[in-house]
Amino acid sequence: MTPTVPQVLAWSPDTLQSTATAWAEAAATLDSRFRNASHATAGSYTFWTEGAGDTMRNHVHDVLYPGRTAATALADAATELTTHAGRLQDAVETTAAHVHSAQASGFSVADDGTVTPPPPVVSGAPDSSGSQVVIQMAALSQRANILTRIITADLVAVETADTAASIAVADAFSTIRRDGDLDPRLLTHYESLARSDAAGDGAAARDGTLTPEDHQRIGDILIATQLSPAQLEALARGDTVDNVPTVALNYLRDFYREAGTDGLLDVAEVLRAREESGDEDAASRLDALANGLLTVSNENVGDGNTTGGYEFVPDSLRDTLSRINETSDEARFSGDYFDDVYTDHRLAGVAALLGEANPGVVPGKEFANELDHAASRLIDISSGTDGLYRDAYEPVAEKFLDIGLRNEDASYELLTASDNTRTLMPLFEHDWDDDGATLGRLVDWIPEDSVVTDPDDTIRAERAGEAAHSLALMLSSSGSESPVAFTDADNTNPYGRLMDIPGVGDGRSSLGEVNPELTQSIAGAMSPYVIDMVTDDPRLAYHDSFDSLGPVETTRIFSLLDSDPHAGTLISGHALAAADEIDRAFARSDVDPPPITLGETSGRLRAVVEGGLRTELGDRLSDSDEAKSDRAATRAGHFGAGQAITATGLSYLPPPWGIAASGAVYTAGALVSGDIIDANGNLTDRFSESPEARFRLSQYEAGPDQIRMTDNEIKYTILTELVDSGRVPVTDLPPEASRSGTLISYGELMDGHTEDKQELRNVERVRRSIFDETPGTFERAGIRHVDEYVGQHTTAVNAYYDNIFHNSDDQRVFESVFLGNGEPTRMSRWPV
Repeated sequence: MTPTVPQVLAWSPDTLQSTATAWAEAAATLDSRFRNASHATAGSYTFWTEGAGDTMRNHVHDVLYPGRTAATALADAATELTTHAGRLQDAVETTAAHVHSAQASGFSVADDGTVTPPPPVVSGAPDSSGSQVVIQMAALSQRANILTRIITADLVAVETADTAASIAVADAFSTIRRDGDLDPRLLTHYESLARSDAAGDGAAARDGTLTPEDHQRIGDILIATQLSPAQLEALARGDTVDNVPTVALNYLRDFYREAGTDGLLDVAEVLRAREESGDEDAASRLDALANGLLTVSNENVGDGNTTGGYEFVPDSLRDTLSRINETSDEARFSGDYFDDVYTDHRLAGVAALLGEANPGVVPGKEFANELDHAASRLIDISSGTDGLYRDAYEPVAEKFLDIGLRNEDASYELLTASDNTRTLMPLFEHDWDDDGATLGRLVDWIPEDSVVTDPDDTIRAERAGEAAHSLALMLSSSGSESPVAFTDADNTNPYGRLMDIPGVGDGRSSLGEVNPELTQSIAGAMSPYVIDMVTDDPRLAYHDSFDSLGPVETTRIFSLLDSDPHAGTLISGHALAAADEIDRAFARSDVDPPPITLGETSGRLRAVVEGGLRTELGDRLSDSDEAKSDRAATRAGHFGAGQAITATGLSYLPPPWGIAASGAVYTAGALVSGDIIDANGNLTDRFSESPEARFRLSQYEAGPDQIRMTDNEIKYTILTELVDSGRVPVTDLPPEASRSGTLISYGELMDGHTEDKQELRNVERVRRSIFDETPGTFERAGIRHVDEYVGQHTTAVNAYYDNIFHNSDDQRVFESVFLGNGEPTRMSRWPV
């Protein structure tokens, strides 16, 4: 059970060290005395022979063996306790440090580790809209969420260390019971396990000779072998678990190997029947049967000497998965093959058994990989046979995928495989009942892992970048090296197929329309890399493992995600927020000469937001007036999301331009998108009435100006940074342009109304004053070459627009450029 904060703060793990010292001293004393007794007994042959002498020596030897075993076990336990006491001390001290730090900053920490933010600091100046309070509250709440994750993880780490110590010491003492034969049990709750014959139980399950009592006994044994919550948490973090009792691991290996698929499914049917008849214990035993199969397959689970692995999954099940995943032409599914693999090998039963596994129990990487591939193949075949096998294959594929995606290492391999197109495409284009939520777990780990929390350990971040980049290449490709599906060997255009998925509706539905939940997960996975997509500039590209994409490929990514309103709002909001931060980074820079080339990256980000929007609309809407109206509303939502994400104060940029980001950066958009667009993808009433929305909606005409911010808006962003950092006193600006020491938003300035719908006084004079005076203001603040920076931005946007959207017909651009029909080579690189 996870300890509470007060419990951890009260713990004194150093007392364990004194206990370990006492055990070590006692073990040395026992060992010395038993050695003396052994020597004396050996010398008794010279004066005490046969008869009573032999009897004495036999009795001494009966005591010496278990006695010396006990001394050895006590010494081993002392060593283990010393090791784990230090680890527990470190975990307790880390927790205490984080708790005290949070409390010192004004946050409240509950017993379970939940952190509550302090109230915002309200200045004395009037704030009729409360926007600054809202922004401050959002930042405090975000920080509280981060602290909650840190401290609750600390509590779990303490539990893990405590449990590991208990298990290690108990395992050391179990040697007394096993080797000394003083007790037939390893531990009290392992009584049945210690007395059982795993191979015999498995053979009886295979042969169908188990009695009702055997089913109950085996179920109880499997319950005893289950991993603890702390061990499951360790696996979820990607750690190894090497403290499983040897006897438990051996039982799992021998039982599952001997039982085979049929034996396991027969046991499952008996336990399921008992569960349905009201036997509550049978449900736990059935769960344990499934849990054991996943545990014994896991390469990260072991006893310190050996581990589990795919080779311990029953041969018959491995053979079945191998036959499903065979990619040769001879292995294509036919009616006979369906009868053989599905019916004879009881695939539905296998899926049902796997479905009983408790959440958090993780299969091994290879087992998970085979399940993921089998799910793809089953879905592919069911889609390619006019639904002939859909009812049978789809439930099996769903369960295989649910279990397989629990292993992040397998997901990484699936995403980065050279033939990922043939595996991923059938899954992505399938019309899932849960809108692709389960499949979204394939990439849900990427945002958190993308963040480098330790400069000396970047492996997880590198893997996240590699996985995201490989997926981006597949999604944006119009000429894959391999077919998109086994059943469509002539189609090598993943992007085109995902924009117009065949077999769903009228065949024109896109990924976001078919699987919106999956599309939102992909948007979250791509959000950390919006800057990396458009530049290799080492000053800005934070992730070495995510190489930049070309302008066409990047636009394809954005357009595909725009096919779901929430996913499009998320990815575009992040891109616009990142562009805004780059503008601010230019204002913060004190290098000479100023980094004016940053404007190029800022311009590319804003360009692809508009480019993705136009491309998606070109696919979906052929009526230009309807497309123009839809584009204006969606654009307003994108800018609203960017503004809301910027308000959280989180950074996309590496030092010195920004601060080290957290995984929360890339999920922030999901938290705000619901305030901007509703479930149907339309602007909410609240947001549509805001100055930001009214200003964006008023910019209705299409053209180059639509895909770039005006020079004045970029300069206003730079000015805002200078005011926020104190380099420009707010008193130097018209009083109507600020609230509580902060500039009003550009949307308010241009719309002429504040967030609370109050009309700005003297708005034309305020605009003229700000825009006419900014050159002098920048000069006094020491900011030079602003016009050159803005020029870099404008040049990048116009070059992108001229090269890609030189044709005003969005539908024609979509078909000729983005579907890959006659794509010009000049678009393979970013235009300059």
